[in-house]
Amino acid sequence: AWGVGMGGNYFFTQNIGAGVDTYMDAFTIPYLLNADGIFRYPIRQTGLAPYGFGGFGRQWDHAAQWLGHVGVGIEYRWRPQWGAFFDAREVFPSETKDYAVLRFGFRFVFK
Repeated sequence: AWGVGMGGNYFFTQNIGAGVDTYMDAFTIPYLLNADGIFRYPIRQTGLAPYGFGGFGRQWDHAAQWLGHVGVGIEYRWRPQWGAFFDAREVFPSETKDYAVLRFGFRFVFK
């Protein structure tokens, strides 16, 4: 299913950060909330930063359940404050079958 989402990340160092995100395929609130630990590796002079993440979450709509997930992605920044990303995650729900999520979007940096 297609859906929308949003999130925010905070990086404690250049490589290590934490994030929260939500995404939904139906417009009911609350739907889902995730928390992540993130490790990224910016490649100097290219604007590319591959990253890996993992965490847990809670889903309230469809099937109320706890979720675990792991994923990888890549970000490209064409300006220091603007970029785009693509990532994939495998989700391990407590009550239903495992599933995969592909995400893409834009990143805005606030300093």
